[in-house]
This record gives sequence, structure tokens and C-alpha cells, in this order.
Amino acid sequence: DILGVVENDGTVATGVVLESIAATPAAVTVSIAGTQQLTVTAPYDDASTVDVTATSTYVSDNEAVATVTSPGGGLITGVAQGTATVTVSYTEGAVTVTTDVPVRVMPDLHSISVTPAWVNVAVGHTQQLGVTAYYWDMSTVDVTDECHYVSDNEAVATVISPGGGLITGVAQGTATVTVCYIEGAVT
Repeated sequence: DILGVVENDGTVATGVVLESIAATPAAVTVSIAGTQQLTVTAPYDDASTVDVTATSTYVSDNEAVATVTSPGGGLITGVAQGTATVTVSYTEGAVTVTTDVPVRVMPDLHSISVTPAWVNVAVGHTQQLGVTAYYWDMSTVDVTDECHYVSDNEAVATVISPGGGLITGVAQGTATVTVCYIEGAVT
């Protein structure tokens, strides 16, 4: 148990116990040569939290896929397509806590395709959309569950979002469903 924590102003808060750490984002997808900054917070048993990004250490289990600056950095850089795990550690006194952040590195996104491109849905019926991401290296990934969907006329058609793509016919008329997929800094 930690008996005291030095706060930003140099005072010591006694009696608080370090419980864990949390990294944000909890999972990372970046493109090759893309970056993502982690933010690490330490929650205590008195409901307080402290940003420990600069004092944490970071280790990638697969530097051929993703590297991370350490200590005190937390900046993940995509190196090659694949997966890696970044382990974040924070030590305070005799206590060390860790958390793992899964990292997926993808080639640069080229475009997305929605199928079917045109939908006729009877009132009270549904139609499932499918979304495929196309990358510059000619690979594809089904990203249907990772997209956001917006109907411009919910009086005519609604759509489950995020992570759905299921259109429901509400009334006769026309509506346009906009599909948005975000990967790293690419939309």
C-alpha cells in the first residue's frame, strides 16, 4: 500500500492507495508511419486520479510492427502491418502496476465501399449494410461494426449506429445514409 502521494504542488496526500493505471486509448489502430499518443492515469482509492504519462515506462512486444517512446513518452509509431502489445508500467514507492494496450498497424487507408450501394426497404423491414475498407497494399478488411451511420431523414429510415449498419424502413420516402469510418487520422 502507498501511504502518501506527492501531488503537483509538492504536498503529500496521506492514506491514499494506488489501485491501477488506465491508458487512453485502451486499444490503438495506426497506419504505417502513423502515430498515436497514449495518456496514462493512475486512479486512487480516494477517487482522485493523477496523469502519470510522463513518469510511466512503455515496452512494445513487437518493435518490428510498432515502437513506443519510453520512458515518459507513450508515443506509439506504426512500423509495419501487424499486431503488437504495448505494456505500460508505473511505479510508485514499492508498488508497480501495469496495463496492456493492443496495437494494430494497418497500411494506409485508400477508400471504403458500402454494399449494397442502393437500398429499397419496405416499411417495417430491415436491410443490413456491409462496409469494406480498401488499403493501398490491395488488402481489404470488413469494418462494418467499426463505422458510424447517420440517416438524413429518420422519419423515413433509421440506422443503428455506431457498429450496426442495420437500416429500418419507417415510412415511404427517401433518405440518405452517410457512412463514416475513422482509422487513425484518416476519415
